[in-house]
Amino acid sequence: AAPQHLRLRGDDDDDGDNNQHITKDGDNLLLPTATFLLASASASICTLWSEFSVLTTGCGPRSLPDALERGCYLSVLVVAGLSVFVRIVSGGQNLSEIYKSNTSESDMNYNLYVNLVEKLSLLAVLGAFAALAAQS
Repeated sequence: AAPQHLRLRGDDDDDGDNNQHITKDGDNLLLPTATFLLASASASICTLWSEFSVLTTGCGPRSLPDALERGCYLSVLVVAGLSVFVRIVSGGQNLSEIYKSNTSESDMNYNLYVNLVEKLSLLAVLGAFAALAAQS
């Protein structure tokens, strides 16, 4: 069963009695999901750009500040680690399946985007190993 939370009586769809309304949790995930997807995709793209630059020139991109590059690498490691952790704990489900099971049917369908971000982060981790191997 989906997690539920209580809404207060003063909400718009109050039916007049003194009972509190119960709604599905995950109805307010639009902004956090969009922010997570945008930040994760940006970090993965920056990381892949950095790795491509290391493979082709031997050093990172000159127009990407070092602090931002480090932040992108850390973000990619967090998303990839979260992906692997969720797969282990949930018995093989990926992040998009977990997201789908915790949101209502009326929400926008972000499953494709969550899946894409997950694959980009895993690709960036593999690219990091390829860049390290190329420098040896």
